Amino acid sequence: MIAKRRTKLGLPPVSPLMPSAAGAPKAKASQAELRDRRRKRLPIHLTGTFNLAVEVRDVCTPAAYATSKLPEPRAARRLVEAVNEAVAELVHVGSGLVAESSAVDGQTRRAAGDRAARPTQPEITADVLISGSWADVLADYAKQVSGALSAVLDRAHPPDAYALRGNPSASERVERALRGLDSAVLSLERAVPKIAQRQSLPSIEDWNRQQRERQATERAERVTRRLARIGVAP
Repeated sequence: MIAKRRTKLGLPPVSPLMPSAAGAPKAKASQAELRDRRRKRLPIHLTGTFNLAVEVRDVCTPAAYATSKLPEPRAARRLVEAVNEAVAELVHVGSGLVAESSAVDGQTRRAAGDRAARPTQPEITADVLISGSWADVLADYAKQVSGALSAVLDRAHPPDAYALRGNPSASERVERALRGLDSAVLSLERAVPKIAQRQSLPSIEDWNRQQRERQATERAERVTRRLARIGVAP
């Protein structure tokens, strides 16, 4: 009876697998779209499709490239180390989530627990700082927890789920750490043009040399003018 009535009204038949009031399923956002929403402070939900290593590489690579183009990239070391620390915090948070989850096997949980208890971070050498390959170094570092974290996010409760009883979800905990990475990378990106401008200025040695040359030229010109006044060729 209901089906006939819907047909008369020009409506599609009700699907037996979907409540009649349910809207069409939404396509899942890509990782790039989720990143854009995160940076706009819009709500997001990280699921099993999220890849931490890919995220670290995609976020850090533009800044690493810009830094490598500086006349002296090592001038940005302090800011790059801040990015390094933000990635280390991400790995620490991810390891903690894996260690307390039943979504992975016991060996993976124990390894993650050890990593969370004794956090480390990769060394950013002068060579990788100059070449800009430190983005790959940090992505490789994040890879150690990336797969297990995806498994945890795939089975974790979504944000604001009743079962969480007001506690932050796994997605929200990772998102908070990602915002720390965004902030560190943004600080680096904003500083690069200022560093480049400073490095384009002459050094104190060059400035002193230019002053000496200018003074020598002025003295020679004064002598030439005096000799010309008394009729003596220089």
